Amino acid sequence: MPDPVLYVLPEDHNTKGDQARKKTLVEFAYCGAINVLLEGSYFHDNSGHSANLYGIEEEKSHKGAMAIVNYQRAVRNIKDLQAKLKSAAPSVPAELASARNDALNEVSSLAKEKTRRELAQYINLYPALGMNTIQEKYLFYKRNHRMANNIRTIVQTVLADPQKPRVFALSIGAFHIDSTNLNPGVLHNGRKDLPTTLGYSITVGAETVEVKYGDQSLTTIAKTALGLIGNVPWTTRWMAQARLKLYISTTL
Repeated sequence: MPDPVLYVLPEDHNTKGDQARKKTLVEFAYCGAINVLLEGSYFHDNSGHSANLYGIEEEKSHKGAMAIVNYQRAVRNIKDLQAKLKSAAPSVPAELASARNDALNEVSSLAKEKTRRELAQYINLYPALGMNTIQEKYLFYKRNHRMANNIRTIVQTVLADPQKPRVFALSIGAFHIDSTNLNPGVLHNGRKDLPTTLGYSITVGAETVEVKYGDQSLTTIAKTALGLIGNVPWTTRWMAQARLKLYISTTL
């Protein structure tokens, strides 16, 4: 039987096509055809495992990242911000002060003092200063390391069960795959995207799982899954095969 495969697909969180692709991948997982790894879902939450859905995030690193994301969104939603900043100088507009207060409250619940300090620094200086080193550290580099370890563990654990699907798919923000456009920064010691932290293969016993980065069509994934479905119990396999064949036939 061919070796298992992990597809790591770049995603734009705001693109409907990427979200539709993720929805179809989840449907494949529900019928027992593939395993889907989920950005934004926690590694220690096993509620989706019976449906072949696995979170890859560590809660503490995800919360730090979301504090930045939520604050940036709140700031972007302030209308005529630049004019209000000029008018309120040397203070800040009430809306920005409120957004900062909410973000600082969110950060205050994080466990590590260094994390709270760095994120508070970011919040108090943004948007006047971009603080890209802190932003990228928490949005990408720290998360990538933890997610890579969790991905490796999930793949090894799932394949230890000979009746589980042998194809994995992860749709994740594109910068997690290619950090070329990010500032490496001294703190990050070079590029720390997933190809660097996870690599291009995962060893599971005598098998090697190939990790394929980049866009792949759902048809390609479905065909791969169909070719590797033979180990899945018949009670699940017939439904998985039917779903995959139907999808393939509609895309020809």
